[in-house]
Amino acid sequence: MIPKFDIYHEGLHSSYIYFDRYKLFLQNQTFNGYIKLDDNQTQCFFFIKAGKFISSFWVSGHTIKEFSSLELPSVLKQPFFVSSYTVPQQVVDFFARCNTAKSIYDNFSFDSVDFDKFFLQIESKKITGFLEASRNSEPKKYIYFYNGKIFGYMNIKGKDGVFEHNLDKSQIQSALKNSMVTVCMFSSVVASKQHQSSPTPFAANHLSSKSDTASAKSISSTSASDDKNRTLALKCYEEIFQMLEMNTAPADFTSIWRTSAIELSNKYIFLNPFAGEFNYENNKIDLWEKVDTKLAIHALDELINSIAKKANLPKDGIKAIKDNYSNILVTYEIRN
Repeated sequence: MIPKFDIYHEGLHSSYIYFDRYKLFLQNQTFNGYIKLDDNQTQCFFFIKAGKFISSFWVSGHTIKEFSSLELPSVLKQPFFVSSYTVPQQVVDFFARCNTAKSIYDNFSFDSVDFDKFFLQIESKKITGFLEASRNSEPKKYIYFYNGKIFGYMNIKGKDGVFEHNLDKSQIQSALKNSMVTVCMFSSVVASKQHQSSPTPFAANHLSSKSDTASAKSISSTSASDDKNRTLALKCYEEIFQMLEMNTAPADFTSIWRTSAIELSNKYIFLNPFAGEFNYENNKIDLWEKVDTKLAIHALDELINSIAKKANLPKDGIKAIKDNYSNILVTYEIRN
């Protein structure tokens, strides 16, 4: 699923490096790319953008699980091998979200569809995600899409797992012939789309759209008053985030809030920092506009309390800021 890019280090044996120091070294280099740990059964990926860890998950067989970048997952066994690859910054964001992918067209024969209409449909739906193709015992092949446009491949021209680009139509057709194909879409994008229940125009009955389970709720257009309340409520929690960050070591705060968000994502799935629907960076909260406001405010309220607890910070500062917005927060049934 994750292709190789330019090698920074490759095949370092875990017995000869201190992994925490290695992570710190890459952070100090303002590294862009990812670290891969491999014990021959499980692969762990740590994605880094401008020296900050933005995503981490492990892959074993068909299982993908996210974990905190602060520690190694228990599923990884010693010894393992450490590799790192430099990736263009804008591409890091894409691959850091691979673990959020949801299947929208599952296990169909590529020979059953019209090649041109298939990719036209991908483009018209503005799919961000990937196509995975399997053929006999060959390595799986991948085509990567961003807003419906192909921007790269893996194992289409060669079979060495490296990132490929600028391939022509004939190479793609040949590579996908006789393959069973699944198309996956990243959850933050899936959540913003409503898939049509009618059959897709480029395929027979082999393609059927799955209902989407992303949790971010679509809301109808809101009044100016509702928009203002939402803005003020988010500003309250933005100020609390800033206060918590100022009282926490900068290198620790991002890891703490992301760990807390992951723990709460079973209840509030849009908090998942890897899904692209919520983020805090450069003193700003970025929340996907279609997340229901009341749901978001309750999620943020639980999140800040979890952060404060992990950082061993008193809640007096939180209460003081919330008091300044009490008339807004009461609208969403939030009280100190």
